[in-house]
Amino acid sequence: MDYQLAGFEAVRRGGLRAPGSWIGIATSIEPSEELAGEIISEAQVQFNRQVYAIDARAADPFKLAQDIQSRGADWLLLLGLDAWSQQNWNSSELNRNSWIREDGLTWFLLGPSATSSIARYAPNVRSLIGPYIVVGPTDLRMTSEERASRLAQLRDFYRRTDAEITAEAESHALEMSPHMVEWLILLDRGDLV
Repeated sequence: MDYQLAGFEAVRRGGLRAPGSWIGIATSIEPSEELAGEIISEAQVQFNRQVYAIDARAADPFKLAQDIQSRGADWLLLLGLDAWSQQNWNSSELNRNSWIREDGLTWFLLGPSATSSIARYAPNVRSLIGPYIVVGPTDLRMTSEERASRLAQLRDFYRRTDAEITAEAESHALEMSPHMVEWLILLDRGDLV
């Protein structure tokens, strides 16, 4: 997959936010190192800013908060959040204020699992992110066949239609599980995530 357009758009939209902002980038698949690399390189090109990647997969949320605070005005990209457990998200929720910085930007690179978990287990952390920048199937260069195949799998497994999922999401009645997040993004309805 070619992530150049996705990285360009995410950095353009995120880089214009105020210092201290948290930026969520939601994808329909687990984020790759390639997408992270594209975001880092685009920040350098567009804003002449270095972005420091922090792998959160094995990080304790309290130590991660200390690392974030020690970075001052740096731009940070948090990776590996799809591997976080409910306990990690609960801990980040309890310690959320220690993640807040007055300067710099903090990017959260989230796949369907992390997008669902942050909403379920860390709603106050989620609220600080604001609207997601959604990297959809077109941005990820999924072929129409790949997209149609995955949507068919979701419809078959859940025995539901796209219209039902969209209607529930619009009425805020849809439980945002990883599959529901993926489904909405594949429908180009990331605005409902």
